[in-house]
Amino acid sequence: MFADVIDPALSGSAGKAHMVSVLRTLLVAGVLCGLVVAAFWRMSADQDQRALDRLETLNAEMESRLAQKSAMIARLNRSRRLAHIHILGQTTDADEQITQTRLLLIELDDDSTELARQTFTIPGDVLFVDAWTVKFDRNDVADDLAVFRLKPDADLFSFRAGQYTVIGVPASAPRVESSDYDDDEAPGKNKMIRRAYSIASSSKINEYVELYITLVRSGELTPRLWL
Repeated sequence: MFADVIDPALSGSAGKAHMVSVLRTLLVAGVLCGLVVAAFWRMSADQDQRALDRLETLNAEMESRLAQKSAMIARLNRSRRLAHIHILGQTTDADEQITQTRLLLIELDDDSTELARQTFTIPGDVLFVDAWTVKFDRNDVADDLAVFRLKPDADLFSFRAGQYTVIGVPASAPRVESSDYDDDEAPGKNKMIRRAYSIASSSKINEYVELYITLVRSGELTPRLWL
């Protein structure tokens, strides 16, 4: 009959070693879990920061666009505007006729400081720049005679008795049906038809000017006014 004899000292040492091994394993697992949590937190923080940076960028872009729009509206509300116009290039057809003109417009303030610039293309080689927008009121005196009252949307220019002004309409505007103007002699649709007329109203009136205009049925401009 045999019996195993276990030394209590050896049994205690083995238990301690096992306990140390378990604790070491738990410690490593805890460190790994901490690293994973820290990496996840860092990733989330980076994503949040990128989102915030993107929102700040979008906000700055929106504020810049709003500032540009506000400045544009302020410029449009001015009664007096200054600009430099530069010809950048022109396109011709097979007959060497200019079909398009590319322009650079640089808008200036009253101190000649640049406010804005814009590039655009116009048909042909003639640029029409409207000094002011005018509302025409016509009062017929006879079948072929009328008084035209011009009311600008800005301040009226000053003038003296006997002076004249120039009015114009685009050649693309329709003519009165009774016109007998020859279409074969009509100017290009992109042209502006201009004529000078003496001012008939008093120079003391600062709200409008009046012109006495006779309808010339074979003319270029007046048939386009009698509509």
